[in-house]
Amino acid sequence: AAGSYNDQIIDLERQNGRFRITTEDATNSVLALYTGMTEFTSLSKSEQDQLSQTTAVLEKFGISAESSVKNLNIATRSLGMTSEEAKQLNLRLFATAEAMKMPPAAMVEGFAQAAPQLAGNGAKMEEVFVGLAKHAKLTGVAISDLISIVEGMDTFDGAAEAAGNLNAIMGGDYINS
Repeated sequence: AAGSYNDQIIDLERQNGRFRITTEDATNSVLALYTGMTEFTSLSKSEQDQLSQTTAVLEKFGISAESSVKNLNIATRSLGMTSEEAKQLNLRLFATAEAMKMPPAAMVEGFAQAAPQLAGNGAKMEEVFVGLAKHAKLTGVAISDLISIVEGMDTFDGAAEAAGNLNAIMGGDYINS
């Protein structure tokens, strides 16, 4: 196993010179995947290489390997995605953050933090999260705060309180309970 691990690090560094992936970057990426992604060792070498590369490149853009790996686990274990689909999720979150002029790390980390509350949305979880991120950007309210507000809307009292909180954030009487 150690030989395979070392080979992956060397391969990752050699194949990604254009991104300036150093041995340290490659080590961080591969180590995070080996220790943090449940099914990483059962993936094919090609799949492992793809995830290692994407994780290392995203780290160059300020997204920690640990945050990327959390989302890979959420995507594969909770959302039933393949490793390729999970990789694409992280890339879409990165692209969405860039398009919204938000820090990519905040978007990727926010998805992992919001996952327990948004898991009930299943396959629409990413869409719901991106919608919340857009509203958070427009209102200046943290995504986690928006999630906290809407979590209580499953009862009449909770909905009334949530409506009051949202009205306070938006500075007017926009939502009527």
